[in-house]
Amino acid sequence: MRWRRADGQWIRPDVFIAAAEAENMIIPLTRHLLKLVEEEVTSWHIEPNFHLGLNVSAHRFLITLELTERSLISEGPEVAQRLQQLRQEGIHVAIDDFGTGHCSLSYLQSFPLDYVKVDQGFVRTISSQEEETPILDTIIRSVSLTALI
Repeated sequence: MRWRRADGQWIRPDVFIAAAEAENMIIPLTRHLLKLVEEEVTSWHIEPNFHLGLNVSAHRFLITLELTERSLISEGPEVAQRLQQLRQEGIHVAIDDFGTGHCSLSYLQSFPLDYVKVDQGFVRTISSQEEETPILDTIIRSVSLTALI
């Protein structure tokens, strides 16, 4: 991210980042940067093994890696090892939209996870407010998670 003043002069990142941190604006700036990247990357044609590097402030920064069930199926043990390494570096790991694909409760025990994001459509098909939810109860009991979303 670069800052260009109205007069066309560029402000060095070390200057404006320090100012943003001092004014408690670094988190909104980081969120804005990630939103811009998210919008931009959708139009890219990405080659295999492509890597994207983002320099961000460590000030209250947390990364959660959200995986689909398909990625767990295709590379099982290799993925589990990589996820453990990422978690040791402070990155949280989540399964996104659990229940929409080839879900298995064994994923909750086989992979080092911090979060499980259960798909709303899946929840609606197996429960209502008036009835018990044995499937959801089993998902929750399958593994000790930091959060179930």
